[in-house]
Amino acid sequence: MATESSSSIASAEVSEGDHGGLKIGYHTAQGIRESMEDHLVVIKDIPGGFLYAGIFDGHAGSASARFLKDELYIDCMDALEGGALLSDEDLDAVEDALQDAFIQADQRLLQWLVEHSEEPESGSTGTVAFVRKDRLFIAHLGDSRAVLGVGGDAEDLSRDHKPHGESPTAKAEIKRIEKAGGWVSQGRVCGVVAVSRAFGNANFKTRREQMLSEGVKKGRWTTRFVSKRSFESDWISAVPDVYAAELEDDAEFVIIASDGLWDGVKSSEAVAFIRKEMASHGDIQQAADNLAQFALQDRQGDDNISIIVIGLK
Repeated sequence: MATESSSSIASAEVSEGDHGGLKIGYHTAQGIRESMEDHLVVIKDIPGGFLYAGIFDGHAGSASARFLKDELYIDCMDALEGGALLSDEDLDAVEDALQDAFIQADQRLLQWLVEHSEEPESGSTGTVAFVRKDRLFIAHLGDSRAVLGVGGDAEDLSRDHKPHGESPTAKAEIKRIEKAGGWVSQGRVCGVVAVSRAFGNANFKTRREQMLSEGVKKGRWTTRFVSKRSFESDWISAVPDVYAAELEDDAEFVIIASDGLWDGVKSSEAVAFIRKEMASHGDIQQAADNLAQFALQDRQGDDNISIIVIGLK
């Protein structure tokens, strides 16, 4: 089994290949940010002919994203019985397994952040895919995104977990946070974190009481306000959405990317861009490179960008 992953770098790092009939191109770029908090991983030759790909966009530091790049796959494979469940017909079992894996990884991450990290308050999105030419599974937290290019159209395979806006997902997330005892202010969980589901973020899980107490001392909120809070469940959740699909002949490619891409490029635009690139030169690595440069230069992106493109043809 070979593992290929990005590192925290000042410019772009690229790699490419053809794995089990799947063509892979990926690109990471720091952009104008002072640090690189995105991490990605690609693992090939999984039992059943699948490929694993994941993107992790860190916040409050890169520690959580770095941990997940190396560790989430282990929990996923344990929960999937070494990958055997991926080829089974019981899709509910796969969904349950991936949800269990994300929760297990989050618990291990929270402990690791306390014991070994200099960034104990860090967190990360997580969007991972198990892909074969005829089948795919997506498990997702946060605002990175997976998109399927199918028959020239774009099909979102994940929903952005952000507690603002009028979308059904945003409304459901706000309701979940409030039911759990938290609140949303200025489109952020407790006015702090812009995503409502993520790994890590101990202040909104295991350290809520300490976080609230520190907030009172700093004048961020009042004692009366804090006294009305409850702790029914995690305010930032590590329970992922899971998507499963049988891929038909018109499925062309999957794009997984951090919000550094999606903040400036619509899903439909990204799919159209990759289709045009592949029709022009057929090099999936160059297509991934050029999509990143389009986001950074033409759309003036100012965030870290990580992109994985998986060709299905």
